[in-house]
Amino acid sequence: VYTRAPVGIAGLAGVRKLVTVSTRVYTGVLPVVAPAKSVPARVSAVIGLAAFETLITRMEALAASNPRAYRRRVFGMAILGYGYLLLVAATLLTLCAILLVGIAYRHVIAVQLLFAVGSPLLLVLRSLWVTLEPPAGERLTRAMVPDLFQMLDGLRSRLDTPRIHRVLLTPDFNAGVMQVPRIGLLGWYRSYLFIGLPLMKSLTVEQFQAVLAHELGHLSGGHARSGNWIYRLRLIWQRLDAAFAQT
Repeated sequence: VYTRAPVGIAGLAGVRKLVTVSTRVYTGVLPVVAPAKSVPARVSAVIGLAAFETLITRMEALAASNPRAYRRRVFGMAILGYGYLLLVAATLLTLCAILLVGIAYRHVIAVQLLFAVGSPLLLVLRSLWVTLEPPAGERLTRAMVPDLFQMLDGLRSRLDTPRIHRVLLTPDFNAGVMQVPRIGLLGWYRSYLFIGLPLMKSLTVEQFQAVLAHELGHLSGGHARSGNWIYRLRLIWQRLDAAFAQT
């Protein structure tokens, strides 16, 4: 329960006021999240538990010994995954166009084939359009906490990071950044910075500034955007797998 007086960040008057006010907002016991299973059920069913663990061990060793090679491999596989999906979609679109020409010439078989080709095409196109929900939290503005935004402005200038569109306060013992695309695969990202109230109350000003610098560094290096890109690909394949399993 977070009802005690704020500590650790007394050097920032605006942030101190924020914590004092927000303590009333987030008073209560933080939710307990059950630990996720280490191996997804479908992954275990497809390649087997032993093979999956061997793969993870090999990838962890590669990431530790040669991070650049590991990143190249990950992005190469991601590009291959997107490329394969786009190739399938383009092939099905071409077949649909050919069948539409056949329908124009009143070929009955073309109508039947169009339904057979159009159904998987719709599944692929629907799976490609993945939307990511922005993080939840209480939005902070420059008028509410000018000291915090002044600190962020200084860090952004030194780290050369893109604009932060939303700063959110959360009840989690955590901090992070997230970039959410406005138009799916085409990008146009909106950047979110979320800061946990319990974390803020446990840090000194210098420590808090170091945490912010670490999170903004992800934006500077493009980590959040690339991570979302790969995460979106995984969601696409999961949705395709579920859709074809139901048909």
